[in-house]
Amino acid sequence: MSSQKKGILDRFKDGEVVIAAEGYIMELERRGYCKFGSFVPEVVLDRPEKVEELARELVYAGADMCQAFTTLNQRAHEIAKKVAEETGVLFCSGVGTTNVYDPNSPEKMQKCEELLREQIAFSAKYGVDYICIETLWDYGEASIALKVCKEFNIPAVITLAPVDFSGEMKTFDGYKLGDALKLLEDEGAACVGLNCARGPETIIPLIRDIRKQIKGPLACVCLGYKTTEEECTWYMLKHPRTGVKSFPMNLLAHCLGRSDLEWYAKELKDIGVNYVGMCCGNCPTYTRTIAMEFGRTPPAAKYVSDLEKNSMKGANRTTGDRYAALGEFMGMAI
Repeated sequence: MSSQKKGILDRFKDGEVVIAAEGYIMELERRGYCKFGSFVPEVVLDRPEKVEELARELVYAGADMCQAFTTLNQRAHEIAKKVAEETGVLFCSGVGTTNVYDPNSPEKMQKCEELLREQIAFSAKYGVDYICIETLWDYGEASIALKVCKEFNIPAVITLAPVDFSGEMKTFDGYKLGDALKLLEDEGAACVGLNCARGPETIIPLIRDIRKQIKGPLACVCLGYKTTEEECTWYMLKHPRTGVKSFPMNLLAHCLGRSDLEWYAKELKDIGVNYVGMCCGNCPTYTRTIAMEFGRTPPAAKYVSDLEKNSMKGANRTTGDRYAALGEFMGMAI
C-alpha cells in the first residue's frame, strides 16, 4: 500500500464510508466478454483492456476501491493495481468459497486452508490494501480465510451470502448470520456483513437486524437485481413473461431502477453501514447513484440526467402545444 494512501482501517476509524463497486463477471458478460456456466473470466487474458476499462469506469463513477477480477490471478492483480495506483483508490482482491470446505472431513479442511493460503499469499505479493472474503456460505470457511489474512497482516472485509431458504437465515454450517458475523468481528475482521444473493429490498431488513449485533464497521454489497419477499434471492427470480427461473441467463429482466438505488443508499445511511456498494448486476450508473446519495461528487456526476432540459419540459420546452398530450403521457409535461 502506498504510504500516502489512507488505508481502509484508518477510514473506518475516522467514520468514513467506503464505496465498493464489484460485479465484473455479470457486467462483462452483458458486454459480450464473459460466459455463464464456468464463470471463468477468460477476458482477463483475452481482452485485458476491457477489464481495465470497466475498472476505470467504476472508479470514475465514485468507487473508493478497485478489485482484482480474480481466478486468473496474475493478470487480474496487475490490472487492478495499475488502476488503483493511477487513480489513488484502494487496491483489493477477492477470495470466495473454495468449494471444498467440509467440517466433517479433516482432509477437505486441510485442502480448504491450503487453497485459501495460496490465493491470499498471491494477493500479499502484489501488495493489496485489503482482501474481500466474500460470498461465503459457511462461517468456518470465512474464519479460516480470516486467520490466513491475519498471518499476512492484511485487513479483511468479510461478507457472507444470505442464501438460506429456511427462513432462519443461517450459514450452511448452522450459525445464524448475525452470530457468525459477530464471531468474525471478534476474531479481528476489519469489517463484516452481507453480499450477493439478494437485492436491496430483501437484504436491507437483514442488515438492519444484524446492525444490532455488530458494533464495528458493517458491510452491505447487494445484487443489482430486484428481489422481492416472494422471490427473495436471485436463484428464485422468475421471468415475468415465461415464469421460468431467470438465473443466470435472464437476470436482465429484473434490473433495478435508479430510484431503487437511491432508496438502498438512504437505508444504508440510516442503518449506519460503513462499506456500501453493489456486486453482481452492478454497473457504473448504479455506483454513481450510490456515491452521490452519500454526498460524493464523482467525475461521472457531470452526466447525471436533467429532465428539466428536455424539449417537452421546463424552461427549455420547445414542442409547443402540439405534443402536449404526449409529454403528459410521458410524465415530461410542465
